[in-house]
Amino acid sequence: MLIDLKLSLVCLAETRVRIINKQNVIKSVFKEWDMLDNYNSHRLGRIWVGWDPRILKVSKICETDQIIHCHACLLDNNGTFRISFVYGSNDDRARKALWENMCANLYTGTPWIVLGDFNVARGVHDTIGGSSR
Repeated sequence: MLIDLKLSLVCLAETRVRIINKQNVIKSVFKEWDMLDNYNSHRLGRIWVGWDPRILKVSKICETDQIIHCHACLLDNNGTFRISFVYGSNDDRARKALWENMCANLYTGTPWIVLGDFNVARGVHDTIGGSSR
């Protein structure tokens, strides 16, 4: 599927894959891609990042249970950027730690992409099922 869609970078959030099953899933999903995750910060490795090593070089800067910060380089033109992959907690207090981490890791002078699921909605109407009223 990754090849069919011509993807070169993918983030999977809320994987819920136990570490014992990780290698089997990686072999079936990422095949010859490189990947990293945040199992060191969360027992279910909530965030997985995979990339085609023929297109990109990606290295992890740091991680928490809610975010992985990376440095990426495009191999064809040496363009570099920072990229942060987010899977925010459902808990407001825990999510505050996510925002504090992002502020502490602000990147200036280099393009910075932030993507993922912050698990926050602007209003009740933005949630699944909407308002019960």
